[in-house]
Amino acid sequence: MLPPGVPHDGRTVTASGFRKRNLYLDDSVLPQRWAGRAVNAPVLDDGLLRHRIHQLHATLAHAGDGFEAESRLSFIRERLHFHLVALQPRTPGHEANRLAAELRELLDSRIHTGISLHEAAAILHAHPTHLIRCFKQTYGLPPHTYLTGRRIDQARRLLLDGSGSNGS
Repeated sequence: MLPPGVPHDGRTVTASGFRKRNLYLDDSVLPQRWAGRAVNAPVLDDGLLRHRIHQLHATLAHAGDGFEAESRLSFIRERLHFHLVALQPRTPGHEANRLAAELRELLDSRIHTGISLHEAAAILHAHPTHLIRCFKQTYGLPPHTYLTGRRIDQARRLLLDGSGSNGS
């Protein structure tokens, strides 16, 4: 892990070499104030972070709704924050059901126009990953999966009503 603008000579950390996939994070994900710590410890032995980065790469490989990619990136940012600033993520508390219900209403109202995770978090005054955790704790699935399901249900209704046919 190297912050933007930090030179690297391409050498491997171990003699066994490496397989490389790049994920370039801008200052909104990896702020400059974290850069010093990232340079001091560029290798993180964190299976969860590696898994989350892999999930993001898989999501980005398929064009589609950016909400899932934004959700996955938010968890990566939180994990980097954990390592570089040493703060623990907050577990959903008594407000989880309320926040989840508010997010669900917001998603339902924006099925056609869409909404970004950061916009939803700003509207609901909650951190993006906390919002995702509250939703998952309350409904048993992440909000991007819920939104995809709602869109599929809506498309199915339109097709069954004949609205999706081209008249042939």
